[in-house]
Amino acid sequence: MYRSQRWQHSTSASKPSTGAILEPYGPGKALQAVVGLCREQRWGEALGAYEELKSRGLRPNTVLRNGVISTLGRRRRWELAWHFLKKTASEGCELDAVSFNAAATASAADNQWPQTLELLCRTIEGSDGVSPDVFTFNSALTSFSRASLWAASLKVLRQMVARSAQPDMVTFNSAVSSAEKGCQWKQAISLLREASQRQLGPGIAALGAGISAADKSGRWPLALELLGYVASCGVQPGQIVFGATLSALEKGKCWEKGLSLWRELRSRGIETGIISGSSVLSATSKCQQWELGLELLGELRRADGPSAGILDVVALSAAIGACEVASLWQGSLGLLSEMRDSGMQLDATAFGAT
Repeated sequence: MYRSQRWQHSTSASKPSTGAILEPYGPGKALQAVVGLCREQRWGEALGAYEELKSRGLRPNTVLRNGVISTLGRRRRWELAWHFLKKTASEGCELDAVSFNAAATASAADNQWPQTLELLCRTIEGSDGVSPDVFTFNSALTSFSRASLWAASLKVLRQMVARSAQPDMVTFNSAVSSAEKGCQWKQAISLLREASQRQLGPGIAALGAGISAADKSGRWPLALELLGYVASCGVQPGQIVFGATLSALEKGKCWEKGLSLWRELRSRGIETGIISGSSVLSATSKCQQWELGLELLGELRRADGPSAGILDVVALSAAIGACEVASLWQGSLGLLSEMRDSGMQLDATAFGAT
């Protein structure tokens, strides 16, 4: 078996090699050497060695070609992976789903959704004798999610179902994320329900995206419902999920529910972060609950954990608003001074107090 070793030939790992990398090896060892280069992710030498195999009259198999494409993908060389795939296909070399999936993964990892889409279309057309599988579809969905192309994500999902490819948790995580980024809360919730109907427990990423979609659309009851579902699954939500839920409650002016949730999390020793506390403080201020707002300001200052005593512009502006309602002008001035000393950009509330 080929084992890692220092190559005598000084070839660069940052560009394809053209040297006689495999000269010391016979046919069998030469193939093993290329496999070893792929395992070590030495993409430049792997490409050069692959071409050298061909020049010596050896026929690299599909597994070896897939290894080269995967190596290029892991090294973020999606253009070379794409070129290598098309070149080998044009030469009549046998390719399989793994070949296309490796190239699609490389493109998706570098946010190259047009290339990922083209790869998916080629497999759907079947011109290369390869059909798409769940990994091919998921690569496209990942690309579309990162590019916030929610409509394209839904089309790919429907095409996937039509071709009897079974969606998995990764599929729905990407699709829900796309819908959330596109502010399509109805689509996001519909996808979560579809995942549940398929008995696929959506991951925390999908549930978090669903809560965020509910937040952006001002559907606070839905945000609370999803948060409850997360808890029933035995999953511990993170700061982003809690923050989105509290933000939805703030937008709905549900200061009581927001304050109750925030204090419950605090009592359980769960770190809620600056944004969560700011949302609750802002909600109390909007609802003219200035006494509670000032009380909450004190709690935030006394908080433990990584965000202890740290307040952002939203929290301080809300506290200024509470001071204004209570005619505590000295408190307002003190908070304004704190914002300026921290280099914060004053918002409309803070400007109104100046």
